[in-house]
Amino acid sequence: MLKAVQRGDFNEAREIGCRLQPLADVIFAPPVTDYRARTKEALKMLGILDNTTVRPPLLPIDENEREVIQHALQAAGLLP
Repeated sequence: MLKAVQRGDFNEAREIGCRLQPLADVIFAPPVTDYRARTKEALKMLGILDNTTVRPPLLPIDENEREVIQHALQAAGLLP
């Protein structure tokens, strides 16, 4: 998106932003304090992190939230 803006291609930047916004909405959904655990789950699904360990008082997310994140990554075109 940044490269599109730097090129002055604001239509492409807007399209990328619209594609990624639902993923951001999932990551920062209430309770917003869980965004760290959700971000780690997304990064693990993308193959960037090996584990999703969070330190107390944070708690890992449940399977339902993992599925929501996976669907959001797929909808954003980041996972097959």
